[in-house]
Amino acid sequence: MPPSASDARAPSVLRYGSTLPIERIDALAGSWNEISSMIYSRPVVVDPFGEIRPDLVSSWTVSDDGTIYRLTVRDDAAWHDGTPVSPADVALTLRMVADPTYADRIKPALPDVESVEIDGTDVVLTFGRRVAGVLPLLARACVVPAHLVTADEAADGALDRLTVGTGPYRLVERGAASCVLEAHGAYHGGTPGIDRVEIELYAHDTARAEALVAGAIDFAQVKPQDIALLRSADDVVVHQIATRVWRALSFILDRPLVSDADVRRGLAAVIDRAAVVDAALGGFGQPQPWAVPPSSWAAPDREPPSGVAVATEHLERAGWRRDGAGRWCSNGVPVELRFCYLETEAFRIAASRELARQFEAFGVSVVLEPITWQQYHEMDRTGLAGGPFDGIVVGWSGGPEPFDNLHSRYGTTGAYNRYGYSDATLDELLERAEATADRSVAAALYANALEIADRAAIMVPLVNPTYLFAARRGLTGFEQFELDSFYELTQYLHHFTWNNAD
Repeated sequence: MPPSASDARAPSVLRYGSTLPIERIDALAGSWNEISSMIYSRPVVVDPFGEIRPDLVSSWTVSDDGTIYRLTVRDDAAWHDGTPVSPADVALTLRMVADPTYADRIKPALPDVESVEIDGTDVVLTFGRRVAGVLPLLARACVVPAHLVTADEAADGALDRLTVGTGPYRLVERGAASCVLEAHGAYHGGTPGIDRVEIELYAHDTARAEALVAGAIDFAQVKPQDIALLRSADDVVVHQIATRVWRALSFILDRPLVSDADVRRGLAAVIDRAAVVDAALGGFGQPQPWAVPPSSWAAPDREPPSGVAVATEHLERAGWRRDGAGRWCSNGVPVELRFCYLETEAFRIAASRELARQFEAFGVSVVLEPITWQQYHEMDRTGLAGGPFDGIVVGWSGGPEPFDNLHSRYGTTGAYNRYGYSDATLDELLERAEATADRSVAAALYANALEIADRAAIMVPLVNPTYLFAARRGLTGFEQFELDSFYELTQYLHHFTWNNAD
């Protein structure tokens, strides 16, 4: 529990309700999650307000032709075992993310790297060509302890076994669904305001809300569907946190019914995004018509064509026809789409049901099926390709820059482009936009790329959510953040404090 007024000198403790499974604490061979975001560091970091800042790299310079990055490694950081951070740590990390032999075992990946060399306190990263979006990629790379692991060991999951990082917290206890972390006294970002973090997994959204009301935890992400329950607890405050996150209906392109871009675009045109905001977010968010968050400087000030007439035109162009009952048919057979949804996540359940309702009203039947977290996590590798589903509601980080957001999903070599989608014009527009320093020019280029992405409709942007986090009264230090993902909030937990702590 947090310290009371009569015991203000007691160590401060935060009991955190985790959303994601915590059996894997490895941001290199696994993925960033609520726990790994507190334990490990990156070369550079996206700060709580969306700016790229130094982390284990204290500064950097880029050659005029954009092919050489000189990264200066800070000299005041230490691993949890007391070993000073060295350029060797950053160099090993960059060599791993640049080595294509590790591409299917770790992430992210840096393309066309010619060399990674150590020069005094600097690590020199040399590319064979100008590569766009390098810093956002580095902000997702987990720095590896070169004094403890080899590249092969790290790629095989050694970080999960060692759990030695340089982040603000170090692991001291671990169970299948719980763990305990204590403040890293030598943390280079400053002494954390919370001494000890006790983490318990509550995979179901309502279970986290019930734990908050019962006094079992102090802080957790919550969903609009549980607001009424949370308001029953006088000592719990629900905070609204702005995000660059966007939710989308992602189509599985190897499925026959949605393999045609006209079909996908027609289905997209009939979606009422405001209704999705109301039904699935309880009004905590806004419609998002383009594949960048509405707050992005690259978001166009117009919306794509939509409505029943537009949808009908595209579906008829694809060969679909309505039968006498008003049902859409393909090759004379009434269409029935199969969408899946993550069974533990309230937004995806509610959004999927709302989309099914809208499509049914338009004459397209939809069958909804739940999937487990393990199946959903497998999407990180396959995107559900080759499976029985036509689509799924997903969530993405908008990222600090439009290029990183768009290229990863629509670029020919994008990390989340799992279906082989490719458009040379879109690729060129993204590269040109990222390369220019003139935002007005870049915004026009991005607008053209967004129109291409809208026509392709491999994923249909739906909404930009406002995140809700519930906190025990007295917890502070996070209220003004703007997030790229809910699990990244814990990356900034060293900013938190109890306002009655000494």
